[in-house]
Amino acid sequence: MVGAAFRFRYDKLLTYREYLKEKSEIELGASHARLRDSQKKLEQYTDELGQINQELKDRLNNKLSSDSLKNYTDLSTTLKMMITSQDQEVAKATNVIKEKTKILIEKTKQFKVIEKLKEKEFQKWDYQKHLEESKEMNEVAILRHGKDFL
Repeated sequence: MVGAAFRFRYDKLLTYREYLKEKSEIELGASHARLRDSQKKLEQYTDELGQINQELKDRLNNKLSSDSLKNYTDLSTTLKMMITSQDQEVAKATNVIKEKTKILIEKTKQFKVIEKLKEKEFQKWDYQKHLEESKEMNEVAILRHGKDFL
């Protein structure tokens, strides 16, 4: 058995759990990207609403037709609804990130358990290999120099 290489009996399980952990990392990254996109959209809508309101204030100092005023208020109302909707999207994306983070933590724990088991089994195997090598060396010494050598 001295020449036998270390073989972890749960190697396929370790590989599978590593795959699940990496998949969770990728999903979490994608969720972060969706959140950034949602936040960027929200910021754009908010900026646009600010511009519309500023433009309306500037125009109110001058003469403004009732149709133009109605258009500004309609646009402002629409943007406020879009902002509210986008706020909800940001909240959903944040909740998804929290959930994906929990899943990633769990997958990482499951991976680490098997990885730790592999390390312990390797240490046992290495110790056993060392004992067998020592035994072989003792046998060689006895054969070469006799029992009195030890």
